[in-house]
Amino acid sequence: MENKIGIWLDSEKSFIVSLSKNGTNIRTIESEVENHVRSSGGVRNVSPYSHQSGFNPRKLDERRQQNLKEYFSEIIRDTQDASEIFIFGPSNAKLGLEKEMKKHKGLANKIMAVEPADQMTENQLVAKVKKFYNNH
Repeated sequence: MENKIGIWLDSEKSFIVSLSKNGTNIRTIESEVENHVRSSGGVRNVSPYSHQSGFNPRKLDERRQQNLKEYFSEIIRDTQDASEIFIFGPSNAKLGLEKEMKKHKGLANKIMAVEPADQMTENQLVAKVKKFYNNH
């Protein structure tokens, strides 16, 4: 049975729209990716070149990359039964997901397109996915 999937995502959440003979289904996956540096408070040092205790940008980036990888893995687990996949969204997260999916032999050839897209309502998401598959 065909299960055509459209995935709208940014680094905070994704919407997975499934189109099958049974109808349309939308699932949401929230990410654990930290987009902003969160300060734990305290006193700001007057010197612009002073050491900021507790802040390590390399570790923050490593943690963010690990969280993104886990986020993409969750999306991939949720799309294993797809016959075709259309990825779209406003950020570079869509490119990261595509890269991760291409590492999976069963999914690499199912990716039909990756396109930029703005924020959308659920109705707009469904309409975009239906339009995409009707035109392909």
